[in-house]
Amino acid sequence: LSIQRIDGPAESAICYPVVEALDAAYAPVAEKINARILEKARIEEYKRLLDTLAPGGAGLVITCEAYASPDFSQGRGFLSIVLSAQGKMLSGRPSQAYYPMTFSLETGEELSFSDVFAHPDAARAQIEARMEEEVEPTLSTYLENSALLPVPYDSFALTDTGLITFYYENSQLSFLSGRSGTVSFRYSELWDALNTAEGAAPLGMLAENRYAQRLGEEIDTAALFDWLY
Repeated sequence: LSIQRIDGPAESAICYPVVEALDAAYAPVAEKINARILEKARIEEYKRLLDTLAPGGAGLVITCEAYASPDFSQGRGFLSIVLSAQGKMLSGRPSQAYYPMTFSLETGEELSFSDVFAHPDAARAQIEARMEEEVEPTLSTYLENSALLPVPYDSFALTDTGLITFYYENSQLSFLSGRSGTVSFRYSELWDALNTAEGAAPLGMLAENRYAQRLGEEIDTAALFDWLY
């Protein structure tokens, strides 16, 4: 995985990840992932926007993060990409937006919430109950928009440290700082609903070593979710 960087005026820049194939057999998967990153994060449109920016005016910064399952080097498991665009948006107004996406490293296909959870309806019910009972009462007053529901179930990323994070549209959940809201849950809290069957994508490897469950036991389980600003 490498990072492509395109610089613009002043401190404006666009960064996005590029998956590199270590051998020819993996090239079609890498190409599929790379094409989807460009499409979903609207990279070509942001490049054209970058060309229109003037020094001293509203800038644009796109950063990226990547998370991969422990069996990443074997071409198995998942790869999660999160791009964050802040500054002048494609709409023409300053704002901030996330572009999360999670891929199967075996097929290159983008994964949905239902691919990650063997029992998606049970997972949704559990997540929404926690949102209403435990997250909503603690919402900060420093929110511009504060609608936790509906949960953006297909706007998520997985991490190798045991978290699934849901990324909200700025118009639904956002802080006075202008950043969009996110809510994270630990795998261990949703373990019974996760798709951990051996050989299943993308979390089949967890059935082999129960990595996420052990991690959940090591971390303070009193904190069931994390706010990421």
